[in-house]
Amino acid sequence: MEEIRRRGLPEVFVEALRLVRRHTAGYGISIDLDVLDPAEDAGVGTPVPCGLLSADLAGALVLAHGDDKLLMLEIVEYNPYRDAHFVTGRAIHDLCQSLVP
Repeated sequence: MEEIRRRGLPEVFVEALRLVRRHTAGYGISIDLDVLDPAEDAGVGTPVPCGLLSADLAGALVLAHGDDKLLMLEIVEYNPYRDAHFVTGRAIHDLCQSLVP
């Protein structure tokens, strides 16, 4: 998080994409929802204050939208019992939509 705050999520994500696309047949993205700020998305396994906003994460994921080397998406740490109004569930939908062509 320190590096993301210092450099910005888009810059860090672009660098990660550049690294995983090089010399590989494909890559996957694993999203641990605990990275999201629980003030906005409470439906996570282990809420930690001052996380990412789901809209910012979706905005970064758009950078991988339609990439034919993206072979897998994994989303972990969703806790529906903490997601009283399905806010985090909708965030998951939006995160997935950012990647689907």
